[in-house]
Amino acid sequence: MTLGFVLGLVTGGKIQDLKTTAEKKAFVFKRYSGGVLSAVSLAICANGSFGALLGQYGLAAAITIASGLLAASVGFQFYQFPAKYATTFGNDKAVFISLCDAFGFLMLAPFWFTISGIVGSNAQGWSTAWLVVASFLAVGGSIMVNSLATVMRLDEEKES
Repeated sequence: MTLGFVLGLVTGGKIQDLKTTAEKKAFVFKRYSGGVLSAVSLAICANGSFGALLGQYGLAAAITIASGLLAASVGFQFYQFPAKYATTFGNDKAVFISLCDAFGFLMLAPFWFTISGIVGSNAQGWSTAWLVVASFLAVGGSIMVNSLATVMRLDEEKES
C-alpha cells in the first residue's frame, strides 16, 4: 500500500504536463475510476466464497494488488490539489492547506466511525464497507472532475 501511494504521488505529477483542462479532467477521471474499481475489488476479496476460490496465497496477492492500486489511484491528489487550490489564497496558502486538512478530519471522522460499525455488524461487513468506500470515491471523484475547471482557471486563461 505504501509503495502504491508513493507511485501515485510520483506519477500524479504528470497532470502538470497536460496542456488542456479537458486532458487534466480525463487524467483525474481515470485515477478516480481506478480507485473505485480497486475498492470494488477489495469488496469482492472480502467475500468468503471468493477467498476460498483463490486460496490463501491468491487472496493475499489479490488484496495486495488491489490495495496498492487503490493507493496509487488516489495518492496523487494529496500532493497536487491542495497546492493548486492554495494558489488562490495569496500569502495565506499554508493556512488554507491546514484548514483543508482539519476540515477533512472533521468531515471524515463520522464516516470512519460508521465504516467501523459496518465492518463489525455482520459476516459481509468488510465487503459492504469497501462498497461504501467505492461509492464515496465515485461521488468525490465526480465532484473533483466537475470542479477541476475552477481549480485550473489559471491554465484555462492561458489556453485562450
